[in-house]
Amino acid sequence: MYGTVKNGRFITNRVLDLRWGALPTSSVIATLPVGTVIDYDAWSRHNGYVWLRQPRANGQYGYLPCRNADDNEAFGKFEPLN
Repeated sequence: MYGTVKNGRFITNRVLDLRWGALPTSSVIATLPVGTVIDYDAWSRHNGYVWLRQPRANGQYGYLPCRNADDNEAFGKFEPLN
């Protein structure tokens, strides 16, 4: 299990890298522009960030830093899933 299970939606307010792992050095899946909407199913706080886990169509996961773990600055807006 990864971190805390919680479903939600995140909308980026800056360019962010979606990665194959929840590490700043993990391989990049895609560079997401401002306004990208990501649905997530869990989060975890480590390696300097709060990371969201995004389920992928192939059964794997992508990981997105959504917040600075030190000052809690969010890199976008959180919304509930409808």
